[in-house]
Amino acid sequence: MAFSAADPIRNLDRPASISPQADEATRGFLRTLNREHAARYPGNSDLDGRVAAYELAARMQLAAPEAADLRGETTATRELFTPASISCSMSGMPSLA
Repeated sequence: MAFSAADPIRNLDRPASISPQADEATRGFLRTLNREHAARYPGNSDLDGRVAAYELAARMQLAAPEAADLRGETTATRELFTPASISCSMSGMPSLA
């Protein structure tokens, strides 16, 4: 799978078949369920932590396309992110060469 500034992260966009209103309604419904569950089980730090982790993950996923968009960067910065400049470390994790 190739990385590109035009399509930096695949399958992250909302499907065209789901309207922005339906997407927000779904997230609103989940917030309501989380509040009701938290009210039913007050002081459940495991639940609070899990909800916070999922909410953070959602915010990170929603911000990822903008964070990965290198088109606004200088030429020097963009050149740091070409396939030739990215290698894998001993751990297998990508790193800048």
